[in-house]
Amino acid sequence: MVLCALHLISTLVQYNKVVSSLCICTEGCVLLNMYQACTDLIETETGESMLVIGKLVLEILLSIQNVHKGGIVLLCEAGCNCSIKVVQTVVLLVHKLLNIYENSQNQSILDDIIKGLQLLHIMSQKQNNFAENHFHVEHQYVQFVCGLLKVLKDLPGNYESEIMAIGDLWDFNQDDSEIQESDEEPG
Repeated sequence: MVLCALHLISTLVQYNKVVSSLCICTEGCVLLNMYQACTDLIETETGESMLVIGKLVLEILLSIQNVHKGGIVLLCEAGCNCSIKVVQTVVLLVHKLLNIYENSQNQSILDDIIKGLQLLHIMSQKQNNFAENHFHVEHQYVQFVCGLLKVLKDLPGNYESEIMAIGDLWDFNQDDSEIQESDEEPG
């Protein structure tokens, strides 16, 4: 049922009037309900159904962001709980996709992960409370940021812009010199 709803929303977000009515800043907010349903599925689903869910959610969010004027504002600063839940949902989604990718090494999954990374990066730049909004999924956030950085550094090819985006997403107040000191062996 959720997959059918995601397919429907994916089709409907092509129309500006529909997008502008997705967030209604109440308990009945379509985006908030979509994020909650997806979060529940992300936590329980694996394999192929997780890949379909992930692709659809990213497609919907990227369509809202790319196709509609002010779409990123709708996602990030709606004045509704959906602006918080979108960050948490994307973090959980890309974390789960990264776990699947690490077992399969499937390039199309990596492509979806990179789309999710780019979406998180844009949201981090547009949303004043981004760090607070990913607090409830901070464990998955850290695993995703560190895990994807390792994956991209180990892959052939030019992933410089993605690695820079990951650096921007590392929003923890840790001095780089502390990291370097902990990496050095005592001599």
